[in-house]
Amino acid sequence: MSMLNRLVYLCESIIDKISKKKVISEKMISDLSLSIVDLIKNNESIELPKSFNIMAEKVDSYWFYSAFKDDNKEASFSYVRVYQIMNMYRVFVANNKYSEKVKEDSERFKRQYKLIKLIYENPSFRHQDLCKLLKISSDTLKKRIAIMIEQGYVYTSKVGKYEFYSLSNSGLDLLKILSGEEI
Repeated sequence: MSMLNRLVYLCESIIDKISKKKVISEKMISDLSLSIVDLIKNNESIELPKSFNIMAEKVDSYWFYSAFKDDNKEASFSYVRVYQIMNMYRVFVANNKYSEKVKEDSERFKRQYKLIKLIYENPSFRHQDLCKLLKISSDTLKKRIAIMIEQGYVYTSKVGKYEFYSLSNSGLDLLKILSGEEI
């Protein structure tokens, strides 16, 4: 049975168990875990079967609306474990998308490497200090930074009449890529 077919079968079986308020067996939870681990290990961000999304909706719904009041603790624990496994894959997919976005953006912002590095190395530099170091006008700096602020790579803060910049976590990852490191 292919990895995808096995995942479809597991998801449909879990949907059935949840619909009937039955305990999801250790074997089924283990098989689901192994299927998800295989996807992650093979670095596959595949289009998940419809049954995975239906299962996810049912488990999410249970988690948010029923888990706290369910008297069948064995079933409740099994659903919570499926919820955790399912979210492990969601996080994997989200991290892959995030990494791809930062890598794509690194191409767009590679000409801004010096600016990004200056912001990182000198968080106490004011807007005017950066203009002098880069030998650009205030308006040019504002235009360059505005795009990075909009994309979530740079934060801005004002103290009195002075404006300061700092890198967000995404900005730090962008700097790593621009410096030739992996994130």
